Amino acid sequence: MKRGGIKKMLAESEFKAAHEAAIEIGAKVVPGDRPHRITLDRLWARMTIMEKVFLACGFLFKILFFQSREQENEYRGIDDEDIELLNAFPPAFETLLKERHMYMAYNLWEEAGKCSSLVAVLERTHLDGIREYWSTSYLVDMVALSEVPTVKEQTSTVKFFASVGVVIVTLISIYLWRKN
Repeated sequence: MKRGGIKKMLAESEFKAAHEAAIEIGAKVVPGDRPHRITLDRLWARMTIMEKVFLACGFLFKILFFQSREQENEYRGIDDEDIELLNAFPPAFETLLKERHMYMAYNLWEEAGKCSSLVAVLERTHLDGIREYWSTSYLVDMVALSEVPTVKEQTSTVKFFASVGVVIVTLISIYLWRKN
């Protein structure tokens, strides 16, 4: 099974079980998170070319060197190492965590106002972030969080090829190091 396959399967089965339980008791099921495509497009538009290269290399390095077979079989969601990596890239941290926490807090807050009880199924890593924005969730600009900003920095050909070169050298270095 490919890396992450078991994690994804466990997450999907947990959410599927929660969905079925909600339907069984007649509860309304509402997706609370922002669509992944919007999140990734917003992230890509906000990052410089070098941030993109370094972030990709950081995740690649983590995948190649720090995941044991036991970790593969265990679903943890975002872990402390991922948070450290995201902290090194403010646009990534802002887009992948903070904005999503605001989005989820708003959706939960809005749904909570429509019913007497609400059950939310989410990764534990999002709980503190949602709590942080809960009291001000009515101020969240959902339109702004749902649109993709235009790319501010025009990437020159030289920058692009330099970045691709860095990635290639990094991948070759990793391959040679793993081979020995």
